[in-house]
Amino acid sequence: MDEVDTFTSGRTVDIDLGTAEVITIDLDNLDPNPDDVLDLLKDGQCKDWVWTKLAGEYWRKGYLEGAERIALTAVDCERLCFVLCPKPLIHCAAFQSSGSMASLPPIYYLLANLTIARSRLAPKHILADARTCNLAEQILQPTPLS
Repeated sequence: MDEVDTFTSGRTVDIDLGTAEVITIDLDNLDPNPDDVLDLLKDGQCKDWVWTKLAGEYWRKGYLEGAERIALTAVDCERLCFVLCPKPLIHCAAFQSSGSMASLPPIYYLLANLTIARSRLAPKHILADARTCNLAEQILQPTPLS
């Protein structure tokens, strides 16, 4: 058993639950509610790349809340594992690829990009005395009412 988690080319992720059971998650048919996926990730003690891959797929599908929940849960699991681990240099199984909290940067990068994606959707405030990017000069089109 060299790899606990394997990624296959058919847009699926296989998660080994430690017993003889392997759960396959189809990345093209993700449920908007990530609760079941979060339970599988915790139970399967998946590596950090699996958490990041699934959070990224949720984001790609437009499920920003689900992607954020997966990424924040990954950070919480890593912190809890790091704090409770009696030998931090021989890290526990939840994030097997790291010997410290070094596996967190990709997850934090994803969270930062999610924050930027949310800010792009935020309403803009037009300043009367703007020095650059003067939005008052642009003609704002009213949105049609449905």
